Amino acid sequence: MKNVNETNNTSTPLTGLDMILQRKSVRKYTDRKVTGEQLENLVKAGMAAPSGL
Repeated sequence: MKNVNETNNTSTPLTGLDMILQRKSVRKYTDRKVTGEQLENLVKAGMAAPSGL
């Protein structure tokens, strides 16, 4: 996977750890409603995610 490496602004492959450490959250809210199906899928995905314990 190629991405811009923020430490030197070059296009180099990032390791998994690099991607985790360089992630950022971008929130742009809208007035769109979340459907019951979407919510159910999010809950299922969260239940299947590793807990890290």
